[in-house]
Amino acid sequence: SKGSGNISDALRNGVPILLPESFRVDEVIGDGAQYFGDLKALTDHLRTLRVDPEERAAFGAHAQSAARKYTVEHQQERFASVIAKLVPG
Repeated sequence: SKGSGNISDALRNGVPILLPESFRVDEVIGDGAQYFGDLKALTDHLRTLRVDPEERAAFGAHAQSAARKYTVEHQQERFASVIAKLVPG
């Protein structure tokens, strides 16, 4: 739900997501998140987001693109595609 602070809400709203390397979820988020391994890397990411509006916008666009894979419509299309392959004619 809106305001719950979960990752899917952030993705849908184009909010840049920074996660520690130990939380890496490329198979779910793809390039919708950036990861950091230490405090310096986190600081560098935050600085870039603060001072570079184009990078911040691109990062948000990647997040929204990743979120589209999980809409009801997209999931219905994927399900229909699987069923079409399994059921002849």
